[in-house]
Amino acid sequence: MTSLLQTKPNIQLWKFCAIAYLGALVPSFVFYGLARVAFIAAGVDVTSISAPERTGSAVEIFGSVIFAPIAETLLLAFLLWALQKATRNRWFICVISAIAWGSLHASFGALWFFGTAWSFFVFSASYLWWRNRSFVSAFAAAVVPHSLINTSVFIVLALSENAV
Repeated sequence: MTSLLQTKPNIQLWKFCAIAYLGALVPSFVFYGLARVAFIAAGVDVTSISAPERTGSAVEIFGSVIFAPIAETLLLAFLLWALQKATRNRWFICVISAIAWGSLHASFGALWFFGTAWSFFVFSASYLWWRNRSFVSAFAAAVVPHSLINTSVFIVLALSENAV
């Protein structure tokens, strides 16, 4: 049986990016929220394991919305290429990639792992699926949802600050 990740996409890239964005965003927020509640219930001070405070400066927004998705997707592409040298199981590759990227983000705040691991699973699967068509398509399929998620985080943070 041919794996979904081994076929060529038969959907327009922009539609796929919208679906991937929502498919990454909603579960990531849920996982983050559940982990936060679990840590609070366990008596953990979540401020000590949260991501650093955001200032909302133009440089920070550019870094998070433009630079980070581009740079991280280039590194993601390399990681996926290297992992494919060790195994052909693309789903396993996506899991390893997600854990690696979640762990990297957790180095800035342990709670951040739970918000990013699922997203990077989606970015990895998106990249591998669209790589069957071309590198440019694969790059776009991972970078666009990533950028949209980072934009969403800034919007949620801005709304939550204004609500207080």
